Amino acid sequence: NAMSDHRILALWALLVGAVPNRSQYTPLGSLRNHVSMRLGALPQLRNRCTKAADTRTILRSSMNTEPGLPVQVMTDIDDTVKSSGGSNIGGVYLGGVDTRFPRGQFYPGVFQFGAELSMHGISDSSTEPLPMAILTARARELIAFLEIKPTSKLCLNYKKASKKRSEFIAEKAASSEEPPGGATERRESVTENINWGVGPVLYGSVREWVIQPLMAERKFENFLQLRESLRGQEKRGFVFIGDTGLYDRQAGLRMIDAHPDEVLAIFLHDVTSTEDSPLDTQDYLHNGVPVVHFKTYIGAALKAFQLGLLSRDAVDRIIQAAKLASTKLPDRRIAELMYDEMLAEKTIAKMSLETPQSRDLKQAMSIAFREAGLDSGMILDDDFF
Repeated sequence: NAMSDHRILALWALLVGAVPNRSQYTPLGSLRNHVSMRLGALPQLRNRCTKAADTRTILRSSMNTEPGLPVQVMTDIDDTVKSSGGSNIGGVYLGGVDTRFPRGQFYPGVFQFGAELSMHGISDSSTEPLPMAILTARARELIAFLEIKPTSKLCLNYKKASKKRSEFIAEKAASSEEPPGGATERRESVTENINWGVGPVLYGSVREWVIQPLMAERKFENFLQLRESLRGQEKRGFVFIGDTGLYDRQAGLRMIDAHPDEVLAIFLHDVTSTEDSPLDTQDYLHNGVPVVHFKTYIGAALKAFQLGLLSRDAVDRIIQAAKLASTKLPDRRIAELMYDEMLAEKTIAKMSLETPQSRDLKQAMSIAFREAGLDSGMILDDDFF
């Protein structure tokens, strides 16, 4: 059922006024005083909320990830790891279309998301997770200018995410008498000191920059090359992270069509739908493999959790990393993160036994609704999202 405007307004009030630990984001500044200016976002928020039931059905039907299966994570760069800024010459985009963030801005939580996916389920300290593989359309003919070096900020940030994961685990272990997260966290803790980071980088060519639809074919061919390089090693699954801008969807679908039994999921960063121009980014199954969309990496973490690709503790670490990386974001981008954090807390709480954190969240939600003069019970309804 479509959500009414008063529910959306109440949700917005919650976002700007009563989210627990909101101080971990940047100061909200004028956001609270300009809620009326944000009404243009109502159609998109309503669209996201009303599609969630179908998304849950898709994700639940696909929770068949083999426990302990090594995961080879593959990622695009422009508009997936960092914003292209929408730079173009004569209408030809030079890497991506995202104008929501300044050019070169890394998306909050992206590095932690990649690290957590790569290390999920590894329970033996002698087993190293597969390094992050880069599938990019950047032209190898221009490698002197576009090379992704081990000393680049991108590569260093992925390595930092691995170390940050260890720090998060240690901090939680120190604050709890029980092993954090129970048996799952015990398995995760043995991989604390793994030297994980970026591995193979597979480039495109100038030809794909000129004839951009060929980008999908190039990334698919690079996937086949990567898969061939792993032949003879232990069984693994593949996860591709791309965006909705320049042909990553088509590349991901080609991967699924070729090897549906090996591709676990395709994650697409939604950089094309806006409040003024909402597009259909509903999640779906392609040949039995989930193709999911996300606005923030907190949202991506929630969907990975629902697919069995991340633990609850991993989601928490991604949320924390995203908060730490959001210190200079515009108010609207902060609101997107806060929305997805709230959705993650509510969804995970419903999927497990009630926790103190979920009770605190419900209390905060009730306070927000009372302050807005609305019925606090409606946000807790099963059909709210």
